[in-house]
Amino acid sequence: MARNRVSAGSSASAQGSLVLPSALLERLADGRDHSRTRLRELLALGAGEIEDQLHQLEATGLEIVTNADNSLRLAEPIDWIELAAIKSALCGPYLVRIDSIERCLEVASTNRHLLGGRPPETGKIRIAIAEYQTAGRGRRGRDWAMPPGAGIALSVSWYFGQEPAGLSALSLAVGAAARRAIRDVTDLDIDLKWPNDLIVDDGKLGGILVELSQMPDGGCHVVAGIGINVKVPDAYLASVSNFPQGARDLSSFAPEWSIDRAALAVALIERLIELFGNFADTGFTPYRQEWLEAHILNGKAIELHTGSGRAYGVVHGIGLDGALVIENDSGERRSIISGDVTIRADHDVRD
Repeated sequence: MARNRVSAGSSASAQGSLVLPSALLERLADGRDHSRTRLRELLALGAGEIEDQLHQLEATGLEIVTNADNSLRLAEPIDWIELAAIKSALCGPYLVRIDSIERCLEVASTNRHLLGGRPPETGKIRIAIAEYQTAGRGRRGRDWAMPPGAGIALSVSWYFGQEPAGLSALSLAVGAAARRAIRDVTDLDIDLKWPNDLIVDDGKLGGILVELSQMPDGGCHVVAGIGINVKVPDAYLASVSNFPQGARDLSSFAPEWSIDRAALAVALIERLIELFGNFADTGFTPYRQEWLEAHILNGKAIELHTGSGRAYGVVHGIGLDGALVIENDSGERRSIISGDVTIRADHDVRD
């Protein structure tokens, strides 16, 4: 499992500086034409101030269109995720498993927000959803960002009284749960890439980040974050990922879809409640076969970068501990628990 351990006493919830001019964004979110003069009057802004705030919004990846009459609009309206819609869609058995749920317009990181708070009540999850993250992160501290309202940034936390066996495979199980949730809403079967990438058409659709905090009582507070691109402006999508084949979003694969982000959030929450509620007993086992079938690295020659150096081999599956199993050209197999993988196009396998 790709994870960072955070001590119980650390300032895990430290927030980045706020960057969204929320009052202006809420006015523009409907995607309609708005008079600059009228916006200045409504928001009590000077001419320079409103231009500065428009630049701030564009810096987040939002596309703002200026019309011939100098009015302006967002290129795409934003359909905000509403907590009321999520709560009304969750049926009773899932609602009773929720300790708390928050929706933030802007937060540094949903993972750090939850890690910095109290653990949830035993047997329940805490949930944080953000429209925009100022310090979203992927594996190994890499930046992860998307424009406001363009995707899903959702984290859940769970308390284990004692660290369960197989916890190293939790991020893989979360990936499989996310895959199921996406299929629930879109009928799209996505691929998975070890250890925590969500893939479609060989491009990155999203990712998983699992972190934990050891508690003084010997238990552990685990937070799993999921980021999914839903409808991202083309120009931003082209630059948002260092993945070899670039980034993808869900709307690109069925333009006629009107993807309800609240419905996707509900599906993710339900699948994660199922996962965490059973993980201490079942571990990765219920998800392993699905992972093997969806894993784009199966049978591929790869180069793997670990903390101790490089390894080369052909992928031969995933262990119950979440380790990547590779075989070198001498027939020797190794299990790698953490690292970065690149597919070798020449299939020149070395030991």
